[in-house]
Order: sequence, then structure tokens, then C-alpha cells
Amino acid sequence: MFELQALFEASQLLNASLSLRSVLDTLLHIPMGHLMLTRGLVALRNRDGELRVEVVKGGRQDLTGKTLDGDAQVTRASRLADLDPAQHPWAAALEHWGFSLILPLVSSHRNLGLVAFGPKISGRGFEDAELDFLDSLARIAATAIENGLLFEEMSALNRRLDRKLQEM
Repeated sequence: MFELQALFEASQLLNASLSLRSVLDTLLHIPMGHLMLTRGLVALRNRDGELRVEVVKGGRQDLTGKTLDGDAQVTRASRLADLDPAQHPWAAALEHWGFSLILPLVSSHRNLGLVAFGPKISGRGFEDAELDFLDSLARIAATAIENGLLFEEMSALNRRLDRKLQEM
């Protein structure tokens, strides 16, 4: 029951803002606090289809802006240790940076990117219920992220239109 309440509250927080940065920060803060995780990272696909690290919490801030090599397509929560580094070079990089779990960010059948988390502070593994919680949270967040991306795109378009009008 606690997880359901936490998901409801998370949904409200994630959808309360159109600011992409606010959505990404919330996506990381909720599970890091709820499950006592050491670090979190969100990587989103850019226009070229590359995965770019947008936000890092509890870890190396110098990772922000880095691009992950390879086609990082995951369909469900996955432990990085279970993925073959030869097939998934991006997974090896995330594991090297101290992350242990990844979840896809998929909205409307569009892969927006992924969220990665480090191990728990306790050192214990993730239970199935925790993986379900994280997977549900990632699904909820994906819609909020897509809305944030669209809002940023519309804001940029409005700024360009304003400049064009000023030039006339």
C-alpha cells in the first residue's frame, strides 16, 4: 500500500511542472530518498538519437553532457551486471560510473532514454516489489518528460517567432 501512495504522490509531483529540469530532478529524488539509493542519472535521446546524460545526482557531475555509446534500448528494469558489455557498451560505462540498475523511459511507444540508479546505501539488492515501483515510476515520468520536451520545443519556437516579428 505504501508503494501505491508513493506512486500517487510521485505522479502529482512529476506532472505538476512543465519544466524538464524539475521533472528530471523529481524523477531522481523520489526513489533515491524512498529506497535510499546512492546515485541516479537520467539520459535522454537527442535529435540525432544519441543518449545524452542530462542530470546526475549523488555522483560525478562531470558526467552531465556525456553521450553513451551504442544503442541503449532496454524494455524493462535491468541490472547492469546482467547485460553483456560487448553488446551494450553503454552499460559497461554506466557500471564503471557506479550505477547498477537501469530503467527505460518510454512514452507513446517512443524511447525517450533511460534512468539509472546506483546501489542501495545498505548494500542489499533490489527486491521485486522495488523493481516494480521503479518501473512504474519510470513509466509515469516518461509522460511528464515528453510533456517537458514538448514545452521546451514550443518555447523555443515562440522565441524564434518573436525574433522574426521584431525583425519585421
